[in-house]
Amino acid sequence: MAQPAPILFIRPSTKAVKIHYLLAILLAAIGYGLRYQYAKKMPSAAEYAIYGAAALWLVSTIFRHLGLLFTSLTSDGEKLIHEEGFLSKSTRSMNIAKVQDARVEQSFGDRLMGVGTLTLESAGEAGRLMMTNIDQPQRVADHVLLLARQSQRASGAAGAGAPGN
Repeated sequence: MAQPAPILFIRPSTKAVKIHYLLAILLAAIGYGLRYQYAKKMPSAAEYAIYGAAALWLVSTIFRHLGLLFTSLTSDGEKLIHEEGFLSKSTRSMNIAKVQDARVEQSFGDRLMGVGTLTLESAGEAGRLMMTNIDQPQRVADHVLLLARQSQRASGAAGAGAPGN
């Protein structure tokens, strides 16, 4: 049987990564501009240092971007699944009916970019689930709480109709 389509699918925002890509390109452009401006006068060690810094910045940004691509929060209506990892993977599941609280935290910079950190508190053994750099975090928190209420009502209605209750 095919898996149902997820009701909720969230990935971290790539807004900060895009800024880091832009900074790496800007650093390489500065190095090229200095080389063009000073042609033979610029020492090769300084040139290599600028291009090396741009390359290191770019490589670290690529790894950060890959980490974001392999991080997700999904829900099928019954459970929340948080997956992280590129080479090694970590998966955490939480019964959505047991979600009690959703907290959103945003720094000033986060508010300017429209991202934030979502923390979900559970009554079960799963405890706390946190996901950073989410676009429109308050909207996501409200949606998760709505799914939790719907799941609680559905499980309450199913339990009320069971024999022996």
